[in-house]
Amino acid sequence: MATVITMPRYGANMEEGTVASWMVEEGDAVEQGDIIGEIAIEKLSNDLESPVTGTVLKLIAEEEDTLLCGEPIAIIGDENEDISSLLGAKNTEDTVESVETESTESSTTSGNYVVVEMPRYGANMEEGTVSDWFVEVGDEVEEGDAIGEIAIEKLSNELLSPISGTVLKLIAEAEDTLDCGAPIAIIGEAGTDVSGFDGSSAASATAQEAAPAVEATTVAAVETREPVGEVNITPKALDLAEKENIDYRVIVGTGRHGAITRDDVRNYIASGAAKATTPAAPALSDDVKATPKAMKLAEEVAVDVRSIKGTGRHGMVTREDIRSAIASGTAVKLTTGAATAASSTMSFGKPEAKRVKMTEMQKVISKAMMGSLQETAQTTISMDMDVSNMVEAYQANKVAYKSNGVKLSYTAILIKAVAMALIEHEDLRTSIEGNDFVTTNQINIGVAIDVPGGLVVPNIKKANEKDVSTIALELADLAARSKENALTMDEMTGGTFSITNLGMFGIKYFTPVLNPPESGILGVGALVQQPVVKNGGIFMNHVMNFSLTHDHRIVNGAPAARFLNGVKEILEKAEELL
Repeated sequence: MATVITMPRYGANMEEGTVASWMVEEGDAVEQGDIIGEIAIEKLSNDLESPVTGTVLKLIAEEEDTLLCGEPIAIIGDENEDISSLLGAKNTEDTVESVETESTESSTTSGNYVVVEMPRYGANMEEGTVSDWFVEVGDEVEEGDAIGEIAIEKLSNELLSPISGTVLKLIAEAEDTLDCGAPIAIIGEAGTDVSGFDGSSAASATAQEAAPAVEATTVAAVETREPVGEVNITPKALDLAEKENIDYRVIVGTGRHGAITRDDVRNYIASGAAKATTPAAPALSDDVKATPKAMKLAEEVAVDVRSIKGTGRHGMVTREDIRSAIASGTAVKLTTGAATAASSTMSFGKPEAKRVKMTEMQKVISKAMMGSLQETAQTTISMDMDVSNMVEAYQANKVAYKSNGVKLSYTAILIKAVAMALIEHEDLRTSIEGNDFVTTNQINIGVAIDVPGGLVVPNIKKANEKDVSTIALELADLAARSKENALTMDEMTGGTFSITNLGMFGIKYFTPVLNPPESGILGVGALVQQPVVKNGGIFMNHVMNFSLTHDHRIVNGAPAARFLNGVKEILEKAEELL
């Protein structure tokens, strides 16, 4: 069955992503784990990996398309497979958000339900635990309702319903730990028969298929080499190599980007070149460093990490080092005594002392930040704002903006709202010169942008006189050129007020530092959904925190609070800004 790939969720607060580029074309054959595209969110980008092995049948989303998390972007399946029934899923409530599942009934009703998968809340997240369900089978839920809680490491995230409907099945039980993408629940129309759904998926079914036998008469030529430290190997090829106990590091891969495929491993085995080696046991080193994930793998396979030479950063033992050692037969099995020593003293390695020369940018930033704190009387106040109207206006207008070549963003809307609020609240556009308070009539909004090795704050001139579309275009241009160190001095100076946003990292509250001679800087926190008491009822609304740092020599607490309330009033009428 074909697999519908949806826009992934790389963070708990991620609502949408942009297909920055596709690494494949329709008709390309891919292996599970191959990088098939790049997804951009705000200032970050993440590799999109194929969840299954197959052929790229359809690229639903085009490059630069921005879609909500969970919307279909591509389909992978068997070559020449008929996917006409899936192509109508885009932009409808019948969107298939996961791998199509096999049913024992001849009349499938997959169009009437959605399979909820274990979400991916971070680029490095591999699995999650269902710590609790908030619903039971038969419960009615609305799109966006919290239906459960997912735990990863020391964090927990609410699991939101992707659609409105009835909870038809809870596949995973509380405390179950599953890989990202594994089905955990089904939501759909009441009365829909999902008895034929056994909790498996095409992806897992494909992964569990037995590898076909390799006929000696059809063995392809295998190119080998001296063993190397790190190799690019697909997950299925790795499973086969470990199962057959061969050193796959000597195989020259023929897959995409030089990856070793299952066929490469099979041909290597069939060629008779594979040899199991039993080298002398290496000496154990007490001075060993290993990544946490490597330690976890070592414990699972009962390998003593002290016997493995690390090739990672600062010589740390990685999971790849452990797998390579197992494949080559050099890994030493862990005894009970060694297990205790390894787990108690070697989990995180040892700290390193080093001295690194500061770059010129870091020197300038360091001096400016220290000067800011020493020369101004900084105070920070914070306010949670119900920004549901802003979110609604954004969702209603982003398609129209996109049709005009503009990528609408919350940041662009906030810049316009702050610029308009500064017209009335002149204290926040006032600075001190000698013994005078000087209020400017220029409203130039600076935006903090993270760049390699530092931070830059270019500003959008006369933001109050520009519409949101113009602001969005200028913001995108400034962000792109800041990465290339191509900003002009004029763009970097003359700011009236600054905005800094850490919401994309899940940060709710923080204390921004002033950018003198400006008297205010607004810190923007994460956009979250939470219960809000309103008009005598409790509603799930979108809430965002704003932290305003102001110079108390110029702006007292009450005027600063009135400014935040002014921003709030404008955002409540966000539709008028757009």
